[in-house]
Amino acid sequence: MKTRRTWYIGSLLAFISAGLFAFGDATVRLAASHVTVWHMMFARCLVGLLAVTAIAGTMRLSILGRNRVAMIFTGIVNVSGGMCMMIALTVLPLFDAIVLLYLYPAFAAFFSPYLTHDPIDGIDWLLIGVAFAGTTLVLWSGQASHALQWWHLVGVGTPFFQGLAFTLIRRYSIDHHALTPFFYFCLIGALGSLWPLSAQPEPFNISASGIIGLLVIVVLAGVGQVFMYKALAYIPSPDAGIISMTEVVFGGLLGYVIFSEPLSGRAFIGAVLIIGSGVGLNLKHRIENQVATEKPSMIA
Repeated sequence: MKTRRTWYIGSLLAFISAGLFAFGDATVRLAASHVTVWHMMFARCLVGLLAVTAIAGTMRLSILGRNRVAMIFTGIVNVSGGMCMMIALTVLPLFDAIVLLYLYPAFAAFFSPYLTHDPIDGIDWLLIGVAFAGTTLVLWSGQASHALQWWHLVGVGTPFFQGLAFTLIRRYSIDHHALTPFFYFCLIGALGSLWPLSAQPEPFNISASGIIGLLVIVVLAGVGQVFMYKALAYIPSPDAGIISMTEVVFGGLLGYVIFSEPLSGRAFIGAVLIIGSGVGLNLKHRIENQVATEKPSMIA
């Protein structure tokens, strides 16, 4: 009974986190007419940097990690994914931008044999192929043009960099605390945003609407992250990852209600293929981990 109750609590927290992230995504689209993506990235990373530094100081954690060169590179990759996501949210339909994000399990699985030496078999390759087939349907869903445009590449860039970042974090996990990758993401994101901001005329002369938008983005992203971290204390990460995919549903509803974005049948089928691939990869790896854990105890 306790296990079932724990799973329900963790699932609810992950579900709420997905909703908060979706509302944050919609806010990025709304705030784009008042501030630039560089303002959004700088605000989010600055607040995150202050928070994670305070936590590390209170808990006396070695937040820099041991392999700092690897962490800096991972941070750059992670920030690249974050920037692609913010740009995609401003140029693509909300549903398309969010569903493309969840292509990252396929990219992570693709990078794993080369970076973490995790083997992938025929089923993994099949699921990766299904995900990319879904991507093709989403990109050519008829929302803008049947010709490949730069914003399509930005949309695919999000899961590419996220999948690479997650694989790198896994590879170097023995060298750092769990909060270390987030610290480098915030540090590099804040510093990297300063140059583009300084190149703008009066970069910090922001309207009241822009300030409110930035505050909402920071709060929703921060609270959503906290809820997800809390969910991981109750349920396994594959379960949390699958539940977090409900962000796509929230995104589709918000895109229709707020921005009057229609959902084409081609985009819907593509989304089903991408999400189905992600769920399949998560469940398959979870089963494999359970089998690997049970074998030693059976032998003993």
